[in-house]
Amino acid sequence: MSLHRLMDTALELALMIAKNAPLGVRAAKRVLRAAADLPLEEALAYSQQERYPLNDTEDFVGGLEAFAGKRQPAFRGR
Repeated sequence: MSLHRLMDTALELALMIAKNAPLGVRAAKRVLRAAADLPLEEALAYSQQERYPLNDTEDFVGGLEAFAGKRQPAFRGR
């Protein structure tokens, strides 16, 4: 793969990630960093520990409403 194509692919991926809820993206990054050094069961438990509090955010509720209404969500990081 050429450097140009690699950069294009990386930019596409970054743009896809940026469309997601910022709190969820940050939590996913924490999990990915930590999980590399943890046994599987501990990594899964840590993932749940990071994930469940997101259910109480405005972005989570807004994301569900947007999905149900078949529209794009407007995430605010809250």
